[in-house]
Amino acid sequence: MLRRVFFASAFVCTLISSQSVFAQGSDGSALRLGASPWSLSFTTGPDFMYAKSTYRSTGAQAPLDASSSHTGALICGGVNGYWPMPGLMPSGYNGTYGGGINICGVAGGKSELFRYIVHPAGGAFTATVDPGLRIEAYVGLHWDAFGPERTNPYLFMRVGPVFAENKVSVTSDQTGAGGRLESASRSDWNVGAGVELGIASPLCDKCAFGNPLRWSVSGKGYWFGAGPSVSVTSSTFGFTETARISRSSEYSINLGLNMRF
Repeated sequence: MLRRVFFASAFVCTLISSQSVFAQGSDGSALRLGASPWSLSFTTGPDFMYAKSTYRSTGAQAPLDASSSHTGALICGGVNGYWPMPGLMPSGYNGTYGGGINICGVAGGKSELFRYIVHPAGGAFTATVDPGLRIEAYVGLHWDAFGPERTNPYLFMRVGPVFAENKVSVTSDQTGAGGRLESASRSDWNVGAGVELGIASPLCDKCAFGNPLRWSVSGKGYWFGAGPSVSVTSSTFGFTETARISRSSEYSINLGLNMRF
């Protein structure tokens, strides 16, 4: 999965061509923001996932509404472009606007949604989720609150849709009643909203293959509606059991590096 993140990020980066960008500083002089408006970014940090899920059956089993939480590591790579917007920021400060794409993976995020003892002799219906890729498409703003971003920290905000891949798997242990151990799984994509707020600061001017390098720290949130559902039909008794993620959210704290090229 992490190899998919790496190769997909590398493919996006090959589509970008470089150019020179200048903005006007508060003293009217030309301020060079970097060799081009484009930059590569890599971030990682703990990812806290929360889900509401449901169990329903066409048989005599009672329904269940469950909550779960689990922790993984969010690893992202992407490309973005930002251009100056003189006159839109407070006097004496520069700002930039733009957007980009991040391709992320969740390491160690596979977890149990619920385990419901619903069949004779302690037979359980168990649902698990294995998070896959997260693709962020965002627009953003940089505010040079402390001076020109070339040599000072800046604040940033990003918003946009998030496309999340999740695999939900279920098992139904009906052996205690003379049935079988049934199982099924399904992978699906879900669309949600994402917001990221953070601060970035120069780390060095020409240390990344002759290009500027910045570090950043940020907080990020994803919010999703109804996710994938998985059903399994008993080959012995004929009833159908279904697990569904009704809504979910993710929150992460990220440390990152950003290199203009």
